[in-house]
Amino acid sequence: MWSETTAGSPVGQVAPRAAVVHVDVDVEPEAVWSALTRPVELSTWLARVVEGAPGPGPGYSLEHDSGVRTRHVVRRWERRSRLTISWEVPDQPKTTVGFDMEVLEEGSRVTVRHEDLTDPVEQAATWHRRLEYLAAHLAGQDLPMDQFWATHDELVAAYSPS
Repeated sequence: MWSETTAGSPVGQVAPRAAVVHVDVDVEPEAVWSALTRPVELSTWLARVVEGAPGPGPGYSLEHDSGVRTRHVVRRWERRSRLTISWEVPDQPKTTVGFDMEVLEEGSRVTVRHEDLTDPVEQAATWHRRLEYLAAHLAGQDLPMDQFWATHDELVAAYSPS
């Protein structure tokens, strides 16, 4: 599904057991880093921190809008360039999510790579939507969480092999 990137519009692709999606945003990597690591910002585009704190250490838990809790441990913490975390969902295999930040001529590119997946199409669609929410947050226009799943089925269809 890779296509030409425009600011705030995610694009991505599905690989064997992985989903890779990126979005260009009109902010510096420091603002992206803050949105990835500060609990108050995470709650506007991803999920609410309910235990621990994002950062090196014993880990943290997020509660998503659906009530599902995920558990995370930081595996790589390279301020303003790379964050890699474990992604544990109850009753599912553990996966890994990496966030890479790249400086562009104007702004930054955020690339998410979610690996070790049993359903990469589903996760590509979900990360596509999450990055729409992240881009909106970074533009100062938070989107309502109750609308998160509104276009999910269309995104799954778009990422599904033809």
